[in-house]
Amino acid sequence: MSLVAPIWSTWQPQIDSAGLIPGLSIEPASDGLVMTAGFSTPFLAAGDGQPLASVAAFGGSFSIEMTDDFPLAGFMLLVRGDLTKTKGSSVSLTCSVGQGVHTRHWPMSKASSSPGRGDRRRDEPADPTDFVTVDDPLDVNDFFSIECFASDFHPSLVGAPPYPAFPPLPVTLTAQARCRADFDHVRLDIINIDIKVLLEPRLG
Repeated sequence: MSLVAPIWSTWQPQIDSAGLIPGLSIEPASDGLVMTAGFSTPFLAAGDGQPLASVAAFGGSFSIEMTDDFPLAGFMLLVRGDLTKTKGSSVSLTCSVGQGVHTRHWPMSKASSSPGRGDRRRDEPADPTDFVTVDDPLDVNDFFSIECFASDFHPSLVGAPPYPAFPPLPVTLTAQARCRADFDHVRLDIINIDIKVLLEPRLG
């Protein structure tokens, strides 16, 4: 028997601290098994004229219609983005779909300080290698991807018909950044996300 494609509702936003929604584009795959959302607005920035500590959050939900015999096993959230950060900054990004949560952390790799400080003793002369300068700033400047999984099941597996509707599927992205000095900075961009429907393996 052929698989009937799930039907995704429109995105129901609940939080958008970074103002991503005006540049948000959402497109389901023809088979209904993947929902892709693209973004054109920066998600998080800190330092370099912005506050030295910054947080951002984006979240909402989709309603999904499925046939009673749909072999649902769960969902996978794939987040793709770009991150630029200096050595004296740290960033954490948490992605969640349904009951699944995954956090990626980019730690501070070396404390920033003004010239003449660093880790030396007060009576030692300044060593130009013991602090981060604006001429040696970048720690991360790269594309990244993060995966998050959540098991799930169709309401038809419990009880007798008529079965309740499948509950809305929440999706959230939250991030925080911290800079140690004025010349440190962070920029985190979310390029797009894929929400993939995972299927139970078919027997026989």
